[in-house]
Amino acid sequence: AIAPSTLTLLMLPPVPSHHRITALRQRLEAHYRIILLLMIVALIVIRDPALLIRPRIWAEEILYLNYALNHGVWDTLLYSKPSIGYYLLTANVPAVLAAMVSKTWGVEYAPFVTTYFSLAIQLIPFLILLYEKSHLFRNRWLVAFGCVLILLGPTASGEIWFNILHTKSWTGLAVFLLLFVDMSVWSRRRIWIYRVVVLLCGVSGPYGAILFPILAASYFIYREQERLVQAVILAGCCMLHLGLFIAEVHSGDAGVRTHSFTIDSAIVNVFLYQVMWSVFGYHSLAIC
Repeated sequence: AIAPSTLTLLMLPPVPSHHRITALRQRLEAHYRIILLLMIVALIVIRDPALLIRPRIWAEEILYLNYALNHGVWDTLLYSKPSIGYYLLTANVPAVLAAMVSKTWGVEYAPFVTTYFSLAIQLIPFLILLYEKSHLFRNRWLVAFGCVLILLGPTASGEIWFNILHTKSWTGLAVFLLLFVDMSVWSRRRIWIYRVVVLLCGVSGPYGAILFPILAASYFIYREQERLVQAVILAGCCMLHLGLFIAEVHSGDAGVRTHSFTIDSAIVNVFLYQVMWSVFGYHSLAIC
């Protein structure tokens, strides 16, 4: 015996294949941001999964961890490593967390904190690209292209890959992408969220903070008042870094890079390491 409901289903005509394809496409379009974000995370992990499975404390990360293990939370959050000439909150915060983990479960688990924290910071530029309306990345294809550029850039590997010392590169990139975001559609809640993000980026190395003049100038292009507010936040952060720089120079604790700083060498170094290396890779330095 066949139930009436089953018999009714058997009598219905089959759904045309093009309807199924259309339905699938609609579902993909509705969730393309999540799908693309998962693909980005997968590509990041595939590049060097060993660093996530067996993480390490890299170079001067040990100085932040050692300071956190021997000082209180607030002291560590305010700590600025001598000789670098700027403040790096995205190194202080994971150092505090890693110290807590070390005291609870053992120091061998500290690298998991610093490594995965740096991974989370690396996702901020991608989240801005995927979830914000942009004056530059105006459609999904341009958004995907922007994500590919970040993923395939030579600076997305080597020293700045999965360590808290170079989170400043990713926070600087996040501020750069905010230059093109359409802020006129933001809600009050979103405005305050991004003010916190801008502040975090501004106090996490100089790359984001020094963009404040460009962010202020962009107001005259897009006429979005929030750009001026964010520029003021970044300007304050820039003054913080500048104050640390001057204090180190006068205290005699300045490192080689800080003590021997000159405008002409800075221009050359920025061109070599931030333009040539970023676009053409490490071997382009020898050609230059």
